[in-house]
Amino acid sequence: MTEGSAAWRIINSPAADGAANMAIDESILEAVRQGQSPPTLRLYTWKPACLSIGRFQRAGRSVDWDALASLGYNFVRRPTGGRAVLHDDELTYAVIADVSELARAGGARAGAACGSRVSDADRSEGETGGTATGAATGIATGIATGTGVLDTYLAISRGLAVGLARVGIHVDLAPRDAGRAHRGCGGRGESLSGTDSRDRSGGSAACFDSPSAYELLAAGRKIVGSAQVRRGSTFLQHGSIPISMDFAAAEAAMGMPKGSGADLSRCVATVGEFVAGFPTDISSEQLIAKLAEAVTTGLMSEVMEVAQPGELTSVELELASQLRAKYQGEAWNLSR
Repeated sequence: MTEGSAAWRIINSPAADGAANMAIDESILEAVRQGQSPPTLRLYTWKPACLSIGRFQRAGRSVDWDALASLGYNFVRRPTGGRAVLHDDELTYAVIADVSELARAGGARAGAACGSRVSDADRSEGETGGTATGAATGIATGIATGTGVLDTYLAISRGLAVGLARVGIHVDLAPRDAGRAHRGCGGRGESLSGTDSRDRSGGSAACFDSPSAYELLAAGRKIVGSAQVRRGSTFLQHGSIPISMDFAAAEAAMGMPKGSGADLSRCVATVGEFVAGFPTDISSEQLIAKLAEAVTTGLMSEVMEVAQPGELTSVELELASQLRAKYQGEAWNLSR
C-alpha cells in the first residue's frame, strides 16, 4: 500500500430512481470532501428508467416531456457536466475520491513499470498520456500521474478497460484530442467537467453520439459515457455502461429528430452485443452482476490499491435523504 493512500470502500447499491441515485452520489462526494468517508467506488442501476442531463444542459432543448411521461421514465439533472443519457438497462459506476489518491496510484504504477515513457507532446497543464499500446486491451501503457481532469479520466478508463476485458470486450482509448473537456465554474468552489459537455448549438443532446478524450471504444463505438464534478480537490466521476439500449426510446425521450435513434445506434456499443448467449442464456441482471465484479477488479488493478466492501454511513444516508428533495424539484431540474 502506497504511503499516504487510503483503503477504498466498494458499495454495490440496489436499484433506485434518478433523484435517489444523484442524491447518494452527492452525499458521498460531500462526506469524502469533509474527510468523513474513504474514497469510494459505487456501482448501481436505475429503476424506473431515467433520462439524466448534464449540470449546464438546457432541459427545454434536451427533453420531450410528453414522450418521457408516455414512456414512464424519470428525469433528473446530474451534478456533473455532459449531455443527456437514458439510463435503463445498464451498470453505472461512480468513483469519489481526492485527486491525490489517483495520482498516488498512478505514481506507484509508474515506479513499477519497466521502460514506460510519456512524450513531451502529451504533457499539458499537469495532464499526461501514454505513447505505447497495451496488448490486452489496446490501451496506452503510459501512466497519468497528475491531478488534472484528463488525468483522472485516463486512470479510470484504464481500470474500466481491464474490467471490460474480463468479460471478453476488447476496447480502445479515444485519443486525447478526440474531444475537448469542459471546464466551468459551478459556484461555491466547484469546477465541472464532462467528456461530452461541448456546447453544440443545434447538435445532438445525447452523450453517446460521439466519444471524447480518453473515452472507451468497442469496435470503434462508444461503450462508456462519463462526466465529472470537483469540489476543491475531491471529485465525483460517474458513468454509464449500457448492457443494451432502446434507441427509439432515446430518440423520443430526448426529442431528437426522426431517425436519430438509428444514427445513434451506429455510434453506441453495448456490453450485451459482445457477450455470447445474451439475452437468451444470460439475463441482463446476470450480466450486470458479472460486469460489476469485473469493473471492480479492473479498477482495483489500476486505481484502488486496497479496497473492501462497505455501506453508506449514517451521515451519508441522512444527507442523501435531504438531497433527494433537491433532485426531485423543479428548482434544480429546470434551472436551465
